[in-house]
Amino acid sequence: AVSKTNTKEPTKKINGEKEKKDDPKIKKGPPPKPDPPPPLEVAADFKEPKLFRGHDAIPRGVPVSPDGRMVLSVGDDKYLFSWSPTADKGSLRKNLNSPAIGAAVMPGGKEALICDTGRIYRVDLATNNEVKTWVVPPNVGSYSAFAMSPDGKSMVTGMSNGKILWWNVEKNDYDTAMDAA
Repeated sequence: AVSKTNTKEPTKKINGEKEKKDDPKIKKGPPPKPDPPPPLEVAADFKEPKLFRGHDAIPRGVPVSPDGRMVLSVGDDKYLFSWSPTADKGSLRKNLNSPAIGAAVMPGGKEALICDTGRIYRVDLATNNEVKTWVVPPNVGSYSAFAMSPDGKSMVTGMSNGKILWWNVEKNDYDTAMDAA
């Protein structure tokens, strides 16, 4: 005579609850990898690499417009150019007073801040007219570095004497002078 044995495993109690057997609906193994981030939005016309020629000296700033359809460039040759993806040559926008340090396109893409060693220009990109001009303050040397905040409300300049100036764009003046050293 063959005896039948109970093939069910006994259940254990953990914290007063019955332990559940492995649920076949739950996949074992490492957790799934997260989805990769979506690709950066780029204007369709700039998807292919393209060589732009126009400066006669080193470019120092190459900001992209917020919509990605225009690039500005400034350089040691004292020129501001704008570029479109379909043009073979840049469009000359402005002659600067001294070699350029940097540039930034304002939010909205209608104006840009351009910095050379002695001035910062706020330029209307539709007319190429200067909207505002900031001249180097006394006793700080010349501009040697330039950056703008993403919201376009502040800019920061490095100065040749080691100071850093934090500017309020709307007030047309610098708020804070800091020693870099």
